[in-house]
Amino acid sequence: MSQSSFSPQYYEILQQIKEFDESYKDKSIEEANKQSDQFP
Repeated sequence: MSQSSFSPQYYEILQQIKEFDESYKDKSIEEANKQSDQFP
């Protein structure tokens, strides 16, 4: 029973990590684009 009450929190944390990871990747891509613009 304790697992079922723990799962929603765990799922929420996973979602937050995924969102943070995606936003971090977006920033990395933007940085890479800036650098490639500086060095064509």
